[in-house]
Amino acid sequence: MKKHGIGTLYHISTAYLFGQNHYEISKKMAEAVINGHPEIKAAILRPGIIIGDSRVEGLPPVSGYYLGIRAFDQAKRWFERGTKLPPLTFKVRVAGNPQGKLNLIPIDIVAQNIARLMEQDATGICYLTHPTPPTLKDLEQPISLSTGADVVLPRTSATGWWPG
Repeated sequence: MKKHGIGTLYHISTAYLFGQNHYEISKKMAEAVINGHPEIKAAILRPGIIIGDSRVEGLPPVSGYYLGIRAFDQAKRWFERGTKLPPLTFKVRVAGNPQGKLNLIPIDIVAQNIARLMEQDATGICYLTHPTPPTLKDLEQPISLSTGADVVLPRTSATGWWPG
Protein backbone atom coordinates (compact mmCIF):
# COMPACT_ATOMS: atom_id res chain seq x y z
CA MET A 1 0.00 0.00 0.00
CA LYS A 2 2.83 2.37 0.89
CA LYS A 3 4.77 1.54 -2.27
CA HIS A 4 1.79 2.39 -4.50
CA GLY A 5 0.41 5.29 -2.46
CA ILE A 6 -2.78 3.50 -1.44
CA GLY A 7 -4.10 5.28 1.64
CA THR A 8 -7.00 3.05 2.62
CA LEU A 9 -7.76 -0.64 2.14
CA TYR A 10 -11.43 -1.28 1.29
CA HIS A 11 -12.31 -4.91 1.95
CA ILE A 12 -15.66 -6.31 0.79
CA SER A 13 -16.79 -8.79 3.44
CA THR A 14 -20.34 -9.88 4.26
CA ALA A 15 -23.02 -8.95 6.77
CA TYR A 16 -23.30 -12.68 7.46
CA LEU A 17 -20.36 -13.81 9.59
CA PHE A 18 -21.95 -16.74 11.38
CA GLY A 19 -19.24 -19.18 10.24
CA GLN A 20 -21.84 -21.62 8.91
CA ASN A 21 -20.15 -22.26 5.55
CA HIS A 22 -16.82 -21.84 3.76
CA TYR A 23 -17.79 -18.43 2.38
CA GLU A 24 -18.60 -16.98 5.82
CA ILE A 25 -15.54 -18.61 7.37
CA SER A 26 -13.25 -17.15 4.69
CA LYS A 27 -14.73 -13.66 5.15
CA LYS A 28 -14.29 -13.90 8.91
CA MET A 29 -10.66 -15.03 8.46
CA ALA A 30 -9.93 -12.16 6.05
CA GLU A 31 -11.34 -9.64 8.52
CA ALA A 32 -9.14 -11.12 11.25
CA VAL A 33 -6.05 -10.65 9.06
CA ILE A 34 -6.98 -7.02 8.37
CA ASN A 35 -7.74 -6.34 12.04
CA GLY A 36 -4.40 -7.94 12.93
CA HIS A 37 -2.62 -5.06 11.19
CA PRO A 38 -3.68 -1.86 12.98
CA GLU A 39 -1.02 0.05 11.03
CA ILE A 40 -3.14 -0.36 7.89
CA LYS A 41 -5.91 2.20 7.44
CA ALA A 42 -8.86 0.01 6.43
CA ALA A 43 -12.60 -0.06 5.92
CA ILE A 44 -14.39 -3.41 6.13
CA LEU A 45 -17.56 -3.23 4.06
CA ARG A 46 -20.30 -5.69 5.00
CA PRO A 47 -23.05 -5.92 2.38
CA GLY A 48 -26.23 -7.96 2.74
CA ILE A 49 -27.26 -10.39 -0.02
CA ILE A 50 -26.40 -8.60 -3.24
CA ILE A 51 -29.00 -8.94 -6.00
CA GLY A 52 -29.33 -7.43 -9.49
CA ASP A 53 -29.43 -3.76 -10.41
CA SER A 54 -32.57 -2.02 -9.12
CA ARG A 55 -33.02 -0.15 -12.41
CA VAL A 56 -32.65 -3.04 -14.86
CA GLU A 57 -35.67 -5.02 -15.96
CA GLY A 58 -35.54 -8.38 -17.67
CA LEU A 59 -33.72 -11.58 -16.89
CA PRO A 60 -32.03 -11.79 -13.51
CA PRO A 61 -28.37 -12.74 -13.13
CA VAL A 62 -27.40 -16.42 -13.01
CA SER A 63 -25.77 -16.41 -9.58
CA GLY A 64 -26.43 -15.94 -5.89
CA TYR A 65 -30.00 -15.44 -4.73
CA TYR A 66 -31.35 -16.06 -8.23
CA LEU A 67 -30.01 -19.61 -8.46
CA GLY A 68 -32.82 -20.96 -6.27
CA ILE A 69 -35.49 -19.17 -8.27
CA ARG A 70 -33.97 -20.36 -11.56
CA ALA A 71 -33.80 -23.95 -10.25
CA PHE A 72 -37.59 -23.93 -9.61
CA ASP A 73 -38.25 -22.62 -13.10
CA GLN A 74 -35.88 -25.07 -14.82
CA ALA A 75 -37.34 -28.07 -12.96
CA LYS A 76 -40.85 -27.06 -14.00
CA ARG A 77 -39.88 -26.58 -17.67
CA TRP A 78 -37.95 -29.86 -17.73
CA PHE A 79 -40.94 -31.76 -16.37
CA GLU A 80 -43.33 -30.08 -18.83
CA ARG A 81 -41.08 -30.93 -21.80
CA GLY A 82 -40.53 -34.51 -20.67
CA THR A 83 -44.20 -35.27 -20.06
CA LYS A 84 -45.60 -33.08 -22.88
CA LEU A 85 -48.22 -31.85 -20.41
CA PRO A 86 -49.65 -28.33 -20.57
CA PRO A 87 -47.98 -25.75 -18.30
CA LEU A 88 -48.03 -26.93 -14.73
CA THR A 89 -48.98 -25.19 -11.57
CA PHE A 90 -47.24 -26.66 -8.60
CA LYS A 91 -46.69 -25.82 -5.00
CA VAL A 92 -43.21 -25.43 -3.54
CA ARG A 93 -42.95 -25.43 0.23
CA VAL A 94 -40.02 -23.49 1.63
CA ALA A 95 -39.15 -24.06 5.28
CA GLY A 96 -38.53 -20.82 7.12
CA ASN A 97 -39.98 -18.30 9.49
CA PRO A 98 -42.47 -16.17 7.51
CA GLN A 99 -41.43 -13.14 9.55
CA GLY A 100 -37.72 -13.87 9.06
CA LYS A 101 -35.99 -11.14 7.07
CA LEU A 102 -33.84 -11.66 4.00
CA ASN A 103 -31.46 -8.74 3.62
CA LEU A 104 -31.44 -8.28 -0.15
CA ILE A 105 -29.75 -5.19 -1.55
CA PRO A 106 -29.36 -4.21 -5.22
CA ILE A 107 -25.83 -4.04 -6.62
CA ASP A 108 -26.23 -0.43 -7.79
CA ILE A 109 -27.13 0.67 -4.25
CA VAL A 110 -24.11 -1.20 -2.87
CA ALA A 111 -21.84 0.45 -5.47
CA GLN A 112 -23.22 3.93 -4.71
CA ASN A 113 -22.63 3.42 -1.00
CA ILE A 114 -19.08 2.14 -1.53
CA ALA A 115 -18.31 5.22 -3.67
CA ARG A 116 -19.76 7.48 -0.94
CA LEU A 117 -17.70 5.78 1.77
CA MET A 118 -14.56 6.14 -0.32
CA GLU A 119 -15.27 9.84 -0.88
CA GLN A 120 -15.68 10.24 2.89
CA ASP A 121 -12.45 8.29 3.48
CA ALA A 122 -14.41 6.05 5.88
CA THR A 123 -12.65 3.50 8.06
CA GLY A 124 -13.78 0.74 10.40
CA ILE A 125 -16.74 -1.57 9.82
CA CYS A 126 -19.46 -0.28 7.50
CA TYR A 127 -22.67 -2.24 6.94
CA LEU A 128 -24.21 -2.02 3.45
CA THR A 129 -27.59 -3.52 4.18
CA HIS A 130 -31.21 -2.81 3.36
CA PRO A 131 -32.80 -0.56 6.01
CA THR A 132 -36.13 -2.42 5.81
CA PRO A 133 -35.46 -5.88 4.38
CA PRO A 134 -38.39 -7.95 3.12
CA THR A 135 -39.72 -10.85 5.15
CA LEU A 136 -39.89 -14.32 3.65
CA LYS A 137 -43.67 -13.86 3.54
CA ASP A 138 -43.15 -10.67 1.45
CA LEU A 139 -41.13 -12.72 -1.06
CA GLU A 140 -43.71 -15.52 -1.56
CA GLN A 141 -45.68 -13.70 -4.26
CA PRO A 142 -42.75 -12.21 -6.26
CA ILE A 143 -40.98 -15.58 -6.36
CA SER A 144 -44.23 -17.33 -7.29
CA LEU A 145 -44.80 -14.89 -10.15
CA SER A 146 -41.25 -15.19 -11.46
CA THR A 147 -41.22 -19.01 -11.40
CA GLY A 148 -44.81 -19.92 -12.17
CA ALA A 149 -44.83 -22.00 -8.98
CA ASP A 150 -47.01 -21.46 -5.96
CA VAL A 151 -44.31 -20.82 -3.33
CA VAL A 152 -45.60 -21.14 0.23
CA LEU A 153 -44.07 -21.09 3.67
CA PRO A 154 -45.04 -23.83 6.10
CA ARG A 155 -47.39 -23.45 9.04
CA THR A 156 -45.93 -23.42 12.53
CA SER A 157 -46.37 -25.90 15.32
CA ALA A 158 -45.53 -25.71 19.00
CA THR A 159 -42.26 -27.56 18.30
CA GLY A 160 -41.07 -25.51 15.34
CA TRP A 161 -41.59 -25.30 11.58
CA TRP A 162 -43.24 -28.09 9.61
CA PRO A 163 -44.71 -28.39 6.10
CA GLY A 164 -48.35 -27.41 5.89
